[in-house]
Amino acid sequence: MLLGERRRLTLQVTIRDSDAFTIRDGTWLLEGGGTSEEGVVEIVDHDLRVEVEPKSTGLYQLTVTFSVGTEIIKKRVSIQVGK
Repeated sequence: MLLGERRRLTLQVTIRDSDAFTIRDGTWLLEGGGTSEEGVVEIVDHDLRVEVEPKSTGLYQLTVTFSVGTEIIKKRVSIQVGK
């Protein structure tokens, strides 16, 4: 990813041997470059959609938190932002 870009990222949630589940309460946190941003995830069926726009170059960590049933699940993705 390059500095100045705004990107929409989609994480697809799968559960082995089951298509019958509902994702609830999705949030995201983007940390890096001495800053942090957070927001609410857009949930479409089994997809979690996040739009990010890092403010400086460097390595960022995007943490997406969501619920399925009684479980709270966190997934982390690294994003490298260059010039």
